[in-house]
Amino acid sequence: MNKQGCVVCVEGSAKYKCPKCSAPYCSLACYKQHQQQCSATSNNNRDTLEEEKKQQGIVPPKPSPNVLFVNGKYPTIAEEALPTKSQISQAVDDPNVHEMLQSNPEIMASMKRLVELHKTETGPVPLRTLDAIQQNRLHNPDFEQLASYILDKYYHQEENLG
Repeated sequence: MNKQGCVVCVEGSAKYKCPKCSAPYCSLACYKQHQQQCSATSNNNRDTLEEEKKQQGIVPPKPSPNVLFVNGKYPTIAEEALPTKSQISQAVDDPNVHEMLQSNPEIMASMKRLVELHKTETGPVPLRTLDAIQQNRLHNPDFEQLASYILDKYYHQEENLG
C-alpha cells in the first residue's frame, strides 16, 4: 500500500484522509490543525485533487443503474439489485477476500466499522452504511479493489447470467 506522509506534521505516516480535500493526516491533533486551513483552501484544492486523481487513473465508481436517487439525495435500491444470501456467503468464504483483508489492516478495520454501522441501521435501505461504503470506495484504493473484486466475481456474474 502506498503510504503518504501527514500534510500537517510531515513526520507521521498518514492513516487518514480529510473528508473535504482528501489530504492525508496521521492523528486527531493534525486533523484539527488541518481543518483550520482546509475550509479556506478546500475549494481550490478540490479541483487540483480531482485533476491529480484523473491523471493517476483513480476514478470514482459509477453508480449502479439499480440505484435510484429520490430528490437527488437518498438512494432507493431495487430489491432485485440487492445481493442474495448465496452471493454474500460465497464472498465471505472466498480465500482471495480473506487474503485481501488479512494483508491490509486498514481494510479489515473499515469492514469491521461497516459491520457495526450496519447493525445500527433501521429501515429497508441502510442509507448510512451505503454512504460509508461509497466513501471508503472513493478514498481508499485498496477498499475499492476489494469491493470491485467481490462485485465482479459474485454479483455482476449472476447479473450477466440472468
